[in-house]
Amino acid sequence: FRRYQQRLAERKTPYPVVPGLTDSRRAELQNTIAEHRQKYPAFSLLANHVLSNMKIRKSEQRRDALLARLNVDTDQLLAAPKLYEVTPDILDSFTSRSAPVIARAQQCHNEEMRRLKLPWWKKIMG
Repeated sequence: FRRYQQRLAERKTPYPVVPGLTDSRRAELQNTIAEHRQKYPAFSLLANHVLSNMKIRKSEQRRDALLARLNVDTDQLLAAPKLYEVTPDILDSFTSRSAPVIARAQQCHNEEMRRLKLPWWKKIMG
């Protein structure tokens, strides 16, 4: 793993080395870039705005996908067949790949099983 990390570090140079570029010319170009950035700050503001917009759009897309999946799951559950009509093909369409959904379903199932095992008088009491 260390060798792999060393190879990665060797591949990544902080700045691309341009042949024929001297240190004085590089410093001069860096000063020119710094002056341009100072003279036109709107470019950096625009870049920040575009980056933040991309993050916002990504989160909106994630939220929309989640809502769509919830709507599909809701429709599927409302149109679910009776238990005696279920076949293995239909059963596969109801399995969830979401860990929180699986955990909550197991928790609800265990609570229901515990409630069913209670004596009749405890069921009445609460």
